[in-house]
Amino acid sequence: MTEFKDAEFWKYITTDEEGTLTGLREDAPERVKAEYEAFMEEQRYAKEHNMKI
Repeated sequence: MTEFKDAEFWKYITTDEEGTLTGLREDAPERVKAEYEAFMEEQRYAKEHNMKI
């Protein structure tokens, strides 16, 4: 998780009313989308293995 702390994709995130991450804005560059997908893959892996990040 720490490798994503300063990731550029944070500038392009979208959230719901409660502040939950819902995705990326449509204008996000491809490099940002790839970085975001890597982050989401890490989140899915952690959830599957009951890991707290």
